[in-house]
Amino acid sequence: GVLTTTKQITAATAFDPENRRRYLGGTDISAILGFNQYKTAYECYLEKSGQAVDDRQESDILWWGHELEPLIVKKWLLQNPDWEIISENNFEIDPEFEFIACNTDREVRNKKTGEIAILEAKSVATSAFRHWRLGVPITYYTQVEHYLGVKGYDRAFFAMFVMDSRELKTFEVL
Repeated sequence: GVLTTTKQITAATAFDPENRRRYLGGTDISAILGFNQYKTAYECYLEKSGQAVDDRQESDILWWGHELEPLIVKKWLLQNPDWEIISENNFEIDPEFEFIACNTDREVRNKKTGEIAILEAKSVATSAFRHWRLGVPITYYTQVEHYLGVKGYDRAFFAMFVMDSRELKTFEVL
């Protein structure tokens, strides 16, 4: 793919509710397409137009997922020694469409080829892992395809930590 030049902003700015309202991100895209189980396209419209506020509190599940992320990435790197982290938690704006943005967990580079890819770290209980049995669920697939489009990359990885069995599984999206 063709690499694009994106605009980066700080994490503090990226997570500011007013700032998030200005952009369509990966989870917004999955909602617009009807694939997000937590938000409808209409709810996304209301939030982006300022007619509603996303007032969902961070759940324990989200908190643990965020806290486990560095460990998941560390284990993924041990299993994939040809790759290295080049950036973390980047919020970037599409260079062509300034209302589109992405917030990736990590960007990784292949030490041998120089290829740059996206790495998303996820944690899931075994009961929820069933949604991943046939591959990346459509909600996450649309999210990462959105990221690939904004970044101009060809590949993304999901490092999936299955908590109950303490296994790390990797899913690749091209």
